[in-house]
Amino acid sequence: MTQDDTREVVGTEGQGAPRGAADQQVPELRWLRRLVTALAATMALGMLAVAGILWLRLSAPSLPALPADLQLPADVTPAAVTFARDWTVVVSETGDILLFARDGSLHRRVPGR
Repeated sequence: MTQDDTREVVGTEGQGAPRGAADQQVPELRWLRRLVTALAATMALGMLAVAGILWLRLSAPSLPALPADLQLPADVTPAAVTFARDWTVVVSETGDILLFARDGSLHRRVPGR
């Protein structure tokens, strides 16, 4: 053994380790430090993405109001309602598609199946 191999490196807790062992641990510690930093950065970016998506979704305008004069025919049970630029679209349980104008009047009825 040479004199350099018997020297001890004092850690933060005051415990000594042979210098050769400390030199072997340094690359692993560097890799671990980089890994933890990369994971922390990824988590921070993920949190920013989630916050941004929530902000965009919650600040979006609410759905337009249904026209006050919208009257469904007696034989129609609505299954879905959606809004287009100029129309309110109602899909019935039977598959019929009803297009209503902005004033609530029935513009067109497309029979289903």
